[in-house]
Amino acid sequence: MRWVRILCLLSDFLVAIALSDQMRCVDHKTLSGIWEKLTQELIPAGDVTKAAAATAAADDAQMAHAVTGVTIAAIQGLDVQHLTRLCKHHRLDLAKHWKLCKEFLELITKSEMMVVADELGIRAALGDNFKKVFGKSKSEVIDALLAVVGFDYTGKIPKVLKF
Repeated sequence: MRWVRILCLLSDFLVAIALSDQMRCVDHKTLSGIWEKLTQELIPAGDVTKAAAATAAADDAQMAHAVTGVTIAAIQGLDVQHLTRLCKHHRLDLAKHWKLCKEFLELITKSEMMVVADELGIRAALGDNFKKVFGKSKSEVIDALLAVVGFDYTGKIPKVLKF
């Protein structure tokens, strides 16, 4: 039942993106990566003939996953303002779907990580170790922020991701 809701939401997002003339935002790198994982086949940008042959040869499950992939790639390339509007309209609750991760932390500076650590309560959980953690390299800080013993990361969203 959960997958049905997710697929309906993805379909809603995809159609809304298309109707608002934002399909040009489909991120080719993301979509081709998804396609390659599904089929072990790389389709070069602009090769419509190869793309048509590949989709014709794909089975139903691969095509269903590919449609989900198109939605993900469209969301990936969508301007933040449009993505925010979609999320608000669908009352998307990031606390249910997002968790602090390495990929997010790699996008921000150590100073910004300090702010995020404050917002999420990680500074308090680290206590006296907080300054020691931030005296390390960025990769070590990331590892430490993601491995705080006894800290519950569930439902914690930094202000920068709230809409």
